[in-house]
Amino acid sequence: MTAKRIKEELKSEDLPNTLYELYKYFIKTGDRVKALKYLDDGINFSKENDIKKSLIDGLDHYINYYLENSEYNKAIDILIKQIEILKSVQMKDRLIKAYMKLGNTYNEIKNEREAILSFNKAYECMKA
Repeated sequence: MTAKRIKEELKSEDLPNTLYELYKYFIKTGDRVKALKYLDDGINFSKENDIKKSLIDGLDHYINYYLENSEYNKAIDILIKQIEILKSVQMKDRLIKAYMKLGNTYNEIKNEREAILSFNKAYECMKA
């Protein structure tokens, strides 16, 4: 936890990555409350300091967490937020993956119309 403290004091742009590693550690140990706290801290720090890549990474962790726990609607909400951020930073490869994941998640809840729309958006991004 010393690295975390040092990075907090220095307001290091690396702090979110450290917090995301702590999130992964506590998920593995089964302490979801602590894990999600570190994930929230990393996302909040990224927002406050306008570190888009770290924010996108943190949202990925949340999306995967919700998908692993079959909380598809929560995953969809975060995917939609993530897609908006990805559009603004021109991260084409990650945007395509996010649209594909959104389509697959819509498929999980049997929303074929939205799934097809998401897959089409991914295809349009690939062509652009």
